[in-house]
Amino acid sequence: MKIKIDKRYRLEKAVSKDENRVALQYVKIEGNRAIATDGHILADIPIKRGKFGKRNFLLKSESWKKLVAKEKKDYEIELDVSGFAEKPPISYPNWKKVVPDGSSHKFEFGINAKFLYSLSQALGEDRVKLSIDQSSSEVAILVEPMVDFGEDSRGEKGLIMPVRIESK
Repeated sequence: MKIKIDKRYRLEKAVSKDENRVALQYVKIEGNRAIATDGHILADIPIKRGKFGKRNFLLKSESWKKLVAKEKKDYEIELDVSGFAEKPPISYPNWKKVVPDGSSHKFEFGINAKFLYSLSQALGEDRVKLSIDQSSSEVAILVEPMVDFGEDSRGEKGLIMPVRIESK
């Protein structure tokens, strides 16, 4: 069975490495999608499957990495997943329950993830709180360290300018 994916996708980055979360150590192939989650982030990417590839299955993270590492040349890579599908000891969670359906009113903004990462490093924090200030006609995204219970804020702050969301 073969699937095709765009080689820029790195689903292994979203797979759990926690030994206590066994089901999340897999990439789920479901329909024309590949899904990976570690319980904090979820990545859902499009894939192309051959005519006979209708069955849903799971790939261990290490298997996914091996398959993707073999192919480095093309924009779109074809993976032969035969013999790599595995049955985990527990079932994969219902990932669709946590994905918003888009029917509720939403406020959309875009940020450059590299800027957010750089700013969190500049603030010396792994976890940050994002606040959106709409007091003027401009939108500002304020970034502050997440303060654990009992800790006083040291006053660090950062700002990320939102990016334009292009319509397709």
